[in-house]
Amino acid sequence: MAALLSVYALIYLASFASGNAQQAPLGTTNLCAHPPYKVHIFSTSPLVIYISDFLSIPERKHLLSVT
Repeated sequence: MAALLSVYALIYLASFASGNAQQAPLGTTNLCAHPPYKVHIFSTSPLVIYISDFLSIPERKHLLSVT
């Protein structure tokens, strides 16, 4: 879990380095409707992360139909 938090910290810091520091936060009307998913860290070196239920069933069907 600590490795996952450090990944988020790196992404956060990278957003400032790329000039996105002025980006406004999302309002309450832009809520994510995606169901919660679980993150499994299999290895930290190299970093291997499995995200179960990352895509919803309609998203999976759409991806299968366009491929």
